Amino acid sequence: MKYIKHIVLSVLIASCSYAAYMPPDSYTAPSTTIILGSSGYQMDADDDSLGFQKAIDDVHANGGGHVVVPAGEYRVTGLVLKSEVHLIFENGVSLHLPIEGPKKMSTIMFSIGAKGSRANNVSVSSRNEWAEIYLPLSEKGLRVAALSNVENFWISGLTIHDSRTVFSSLIFVWSGEEDGVALLPKHGLIENIVAKNAHYGYGALQVHAGNDLHFRNITAIGGVATRLETGLPQMNLAAFGKPRGYIGLDDIAVEDTTSVNGQAALMMEAHTVKHGTVVARDIKADGSEFAVHLSGGFVSKRKYTADQKYMTIDPGELTPGDFESITIEGVTATYRDHDIVTRFVHFKDYPEELHGKITQIGRSLYGEPGSRGPSIAAVSIPDVNDPAVKVTHVTANGFKYHPDIISHKNQYTGSLQSLSKKAKIENAPDLPWAGADVAFDGPLLHKPSASMGKVYAGTLADTALYKGKSDKQLKYSKLFGPDWLSVSADGRLRGKPVRSDSGENIFTVKVDRGMSGFDIAKLHITVGVGK
Repeated sequence: MKYIKHIVLSVLIASCSYAAYMPPDSYTAPSTTIILGSSGYQMDADDDSLGFQKAIDDVHANGGGHVVVPAGEYRVTGLVLKSEVHLIFENGVSLHLPIEGPKKMSTIMFSIGAKGSRANNVSVSSRNEWAEIYLPLSEKGLRVAALSNVENFWISGLTIHDSRTVFSSLIFVWSGEEDGVALLPKHGLIENIVAKNAHYGYGALQVHAGNDLHFRNITAIGGVATRLETGLPQMNLAAFGKPRGYIGLDDIAVEDTTSVNGQAALMMEAHTVKHGTVVARDIKADGSEFAVHLSGGFVSKRKYTADQKYMTIDPGELTPGDFESITIEGVTATYRDHDIVTRFVHFKDYPEELHGKITQIGRSLYGEPGSRGPSIAAVSIPDVNDPAVKVTHVTANGFKYHPDIISHKNQYTGSLQSLSKKAKIENAPDLPWAGADVAFDGPLLHKPSASMGKVYAGTLADTALYKGKSDKQLKYSKLFGPDWLSVSADGRLRGKPVRSDSGENIFTVKVDRGMSGFDIAKLHITVGVGK
């Protein structure tokens, strides 16, 4: 099998159309297809995991192919996806973790290439409508998927309804070495993922390790959309003395990742690992702390001490990690004055003019930090003169007191403790939830085509509901997208596209009902020549 490689970074930045994943024969010409619910694969009313796993095992044992999931509600956990198996969700699928009450142990819906098993040529995808995945309120430990020793894979079309639970919905990790080869995700395309109500400290994706991975159209409401951070101590120690990129991240592409009311769309932190290259484009944030947040490498004094059982070297030998190169083109961030979750260590990044807007809520909800504040900056990097980091074409809307790109030179040098003491209130209300009481019809909205040079008119008022009913108090807006289209508060669409707008146009739109909740979606309108 041949893999399409990200060989020339400038080409990838220009188009971002390359992906390492290549559909294998088991997907394009399946030997076996099993439809869940058919004879021998009936579902259980309380837990459908056994039926799912039996279908996966049988397709794997019979040459590979498809496991098709028809419309319906399913309760699944602990599934192990195997080589040459492709899980395909039909329209109208919803998945739930069968958990009752608080849970402190890690629970994973899907594992791919977990420790002790290898997986090649696998996928999890939705036909047209994205599958809906629901994570219940839990103390910690819920994940949709964990990927490790897997090669040539595709994940696509998931709407994740989180409950601000601890851990990112999807995690990509290193699981050891075998015959001198690092066991980590390789040659993968991860796209079309939305995580709603993500925990501030986590989010949609956390990528500890991977080689030749392409992430595109990733959105998080709350938390971080795409987090490239290597925090596992055992992995940091295993990378010590190894070639750059051998353990960790290398040849990573990030395209069209969005954060709304969260920490950042793209976050990167090397810890002690020497990583390879990352290229990114079209990074967006609305009402979040940052669109892009890059932190310098560091050696944790808490994690790396001589008394830790996992220590294999003298802690003093560890040095801060970094990335060989980071290229980011196209960042758009919009400042919002509303409260979003923030944390003490970010107080130093706020301009002094906004210190009065930082508050302490007096308690921590959902295990998130107990501080709130407005947006901070479009881009934050350790050093604007670092030759290994290149950030271009930044648009910062409404940020009055910071430059488009901030660094340590822009940080507050006064006492953060004093600032924290000044900013304290009690009994702040919970933040509004996304996609619950207020919801669009789905993550993708399609409206009739537009014609170049002609006035376009339409409405979003028929695409969203409040508690299942139409509601005149719903307010609509456009967050991102081509300039030609405007969205009025009542949902009316107006505009006149020109020749340069021809083709498919994608807009990020929002419906809002104040503290009752809100939702976002991608609106697709094709612009043609017309008659």
